[in-house]
Amino acid sequence: MREWHNTYAEQGLVVIGNHYPEFSHEANLDNLKAAVERLEIPYAIAQDNDRATWSAYH
Repeated sequence: MREWHNTYAEQGLVVIGNHYPEFSHEANLDNLKAAVERLEIPYAIAQDNDRATWSAYH
């Protein structure tokens, strides 16, 4: 996803990650923000704690 973002963002592609937590600490928004910063993720990440988005596509 990072490569898609880096390659195509200037052409208008918008990449949005969807995070579904596997462990309880991953459901905390501050922990997700810290991970996004630590991993230097350059695109938006949606937090999907109730698995609504994940379920809609699987």
